[in-house]
Amino acid sequence: MKTKIFHSANAGLYFWDGDMGLMVDGLYRGRAVGFSDLPPAMEQAAESGTGCFAHLDGLLFTHLHPDHFDGDLTRMVWERDRLPICAPGLGSPAGMLRPICSGASRLRIGHAYILSRTSIHDGPRFRDVPHRSYLLHTQGEDFFLAGDAVLGPADADFFRYYHGGAVTAAFIGLYQAVSASGQAFLRRLAPQRVFLYHLPLPKDDQNHFWKLAQQAARSFPKDLPPLTILEQMAWVDRNAAERPAPAGVMYG
Repeated sequence: MKTKIFHSANAGLYFWDGDMGLMVDGLYRGRAVGFSDLPPAMEQAAESGTGCFAHLDGLLFTHLHPDHFDGDLTRMVWERDRLPICAPGLGSPAGMLRPICSGASRLRIGHAYILSRTSIHDGPRFRDVPHRSYLLHTQGEDFFLAGDAVLGPADADFFRYYHGGAVTAAFIGLYQAVSASGQAFLRRLAPQRVFLYHLPLPKDDQNHFWKLAQQAARSFPKDLPPLTILEQMAWVDRNAAERPAPAGVMYG
C-alpha cells in the first residue's frame, strides 16, 4: 500500500498519503468501557501539535462512544487547528456532507473523498446510537472503515455502486469477522486485504478480546483474504511516514 497508516489502539487509525493526514476514531478514552485510553505518547502529541497532529487535515468518527471519541481531547485539537470534524450526532461544518441518497453522503477532507453510510451499531442496547461506516478514497487507494456496524451484502452493494473500484483494505472488528452477515458483506465488497482492529491494548484487555481475535483469525473463512490482526502503536506493514517527529510519537 502506498498510503501510510498508523494504528494506535481501539479503532484509532491515522492515514497519511504524503500530502493529506486524516485521523479516524483516534481521540478516545476507553478504559472505563473495557478498551484503552489514548496512549500517553499520542496524548502528548495531541497536546503539543506534533507527530501526526502536525500533519492533520481532518477528524472522522464512526460514532461517539468513549472508546472511539473523547470530547475533551477532540475539543483541544479542534480549538488549536480548527479542523473539519465529521461525526454522527456531533454535527459537521455547513456543506461538508453532500447527500447522495437516504442515509448516505459524500464528503471531502483535503484531497480525500469519503463515502459515508448510516449503519446500525452492533448489540441490541446500542441500536439507537448514531453510527456511520466509511469508504475512504485517496491517491488511488480505497479503505473501508467498519466501526461497530452491523453489515451485510446490501451495505457492500451500496459502496460498490457508488465507488466501483477495487477496495485496497477493509478494517473490521470482531463482530464483523465472526458473524455470517459480516462475512457475507466482505465477500460482496471483495477487499484485497482484511485487517482486524478495535482491540484494547493487551494490558487493558479485561474481556479476553485478544483471545477471541486469535480464534477469529484461525477460523476465518478460506474464501476470504486472511484476517490480519492489526499491530498496535505501529505503522501497517511497518511502512512508516517519512517525516521528522519526536522519537516514539508517530514517525519512525
